[in-house]
Amino acid sequence: KENAYTSEFGKYDFYSGTSMAAPAVTGAIAELYENGDSAQDICSKLYSCVRKNDSWGNKCKTGGILDFSKIGSYQPVIRKTNVTDDSKINLTGYNFGKDKGSISINGTKLDDSKIVSWSDTYILIDAPQYIYKTVEISLTNSKNNSVSSTYCIKDTVQKLSKVCDVTGSME
Repeated sequence: KENAYTSEFGKYDFYSGTSMAAPAVTGAIAELYENGDSAQDICSKLYSCVRKNDSWGNKCKTGGILDFSKIGSYQPVIRKTNVTDDSKINLTGYNFGKDKGSISINGTKLDDSKIVSWSDTYILIDAPQYIYKTVEISLTNSKNNSVSSTYCIKDTVQKLSKVCDVTGSME
């Protein structure tokens, strides 16, 4: 700025929109990047740094805003739920951890025998009593990071199940 005065520096103002979000997200990506990370690795880390805002509904893909204080914590993120052909519940997302953690549904911790498989991006649960219901799922990974939210568990007779998003609507 031409003829700028030093007294003008250090003041803060509030701006919003994609023009303001792009540099913040770019900075977060630079902070999250570790040598050898794939784009999917960085994306999953970025999603885990979102502070959810339920009142936003489906106004943005992440359902919240970027929270730089969460960088490094890598909270688990459950993105989708669906039912398999053999009536098991599949959770897909990020940062579940390679080692098995714990899952509670509606406040009841599932026995380890009900967790059929566990990976960093999906979990398969044998709990058919929750199909066709809206439930509170709490997931804690082996690093003791946790997430808890409400999900709808639905299936279809088609080979590929329709998927419920976290708001309970069908995609």
